[in-house]
Amino acid sequence: MFTKTDSQLSLFDVKNVFPDALPKDDWSYIYRDRIYSLIDEEQFRHLYKEESGRPNKSIKTMISLLIFMGMGRGVAFQYPMRLDWLVATRTTNATGRASIDHTTLFKFYNRRETSDTARKLFEELTFEFAEACGTTLKRQRTDSFFILN
Repeated sequence: MFTKTDSQLSLFDVKNVFPDALPKDDWSYIYRDRIYSLIDEEQFRHLYKEESGRPNKSIKTMISLLIFMGMGRGVAFQYPMRLDWLVATRTTNATGRASIDHTTLFKFYNRRETSDTARKLFEELTFEFAEACGTTLKRQRTDSFFILN
């Protein structure tokens, strides 16, 4: 069953708990303010059957973590400990919300690969994020398994 992400922020949001932990111009704020809101979860509705359970994690969070995989490995391990990722995904670490099983992420990755609309959105978000951060696309990694060249 498809479920949309709740847009209400928590009082335990990283920015409220640790207000000066990251510089004000950190990439995570750019991502949170300009990219996260562009993720249209409706484009992923067809990946979930009504008679099945809902996604384990927010679709917006899983898409974000797949993008972050391009920055390095061990996303499932790093996610609850990276303040920048918590800020970028609007996630609190209260009550274990900032945890994700690697199989959940991998299954979502596989589902996303079968969808042309999901792939198009993923590419649009990645390019928008690179532009927002002022990253050049002339030089890129060629060893990444998760973000195709």
